[in-house]
Amino acid sequence: LGHIISTCNEHVQDLDISSSQLGNNFMSIINYFIDSDIRVLNLDENMIGNEGAESLADFLEDALPNLETLLVNDNNLCSNGALAIVRAVAKKTNFKHLEMDFNFISEWAITEMCDILHRSGKPSSVLGKFTLNDPERDEDNKPETKTDEQLKRDAQQHKQVEEDIQYLGNAFNVSVDEGGIDDIIESLAQAAKEGKEVMGDYGHDRGIIDAEKRDD
Repeated sequence: LGHIISTCNEHVQDLDISSSQLGNNFMSIINYFIDSDIRVLNLDENMIGNEGAESLADFLEDALPNLETLLVNDNNLCSNGALAIVRAVAKKTNFKHLEMDFNFISEWAITEMCDILHRSGKPSSVLGKFTLNDPERDEDNKPETKTDEQLKRDAQQHKQVEEDIQYLGNAFNVSVDEGGIDDIIESLAQAAKEGKEVMGDYGHDRGIIDAEKRDD
């Protein structure tokens, strides 16, 4: 079968392997068409799930440059798998139509899919209808959206951590940029064995002091 497929794949433009219940085995078939001129790929009813969707998205990053239509209806897709596929097809210049109904995709993910398409210069009408979609069975949670204040606080904390790491690198005379974190940890462990500790509270002088002299 592989030999037959490999000898005719250059002429295939419409590949239909729907209703085959292949699961992740569908990749063993479409991999034969990585350099083909397929315009329509029908994978309906193959139970590929999120794992298969991720594999398909990775495949589409470098394959099927002229793909125009992709059908992945009834495949046990949840939000993250569906998003992975949309990100992949959105990069294809000639892509026009994506159907992924009868899956488990939440409203927040559908909104994000439309945003992805818009950012790539494609209309949201590229997406088919979701009349049989069952979002209540979605197993993927919506990513946490942080406020500007939270993002600012995270940036400040990240900057403080970088400064502390750089300080420790200087204190122990190791290069943080060259992977010296392990050396720092080893030095801290040795300092602890010797009855010393590193003082690093914000706003206070930092340095290594003898634990016996802390009260002096």
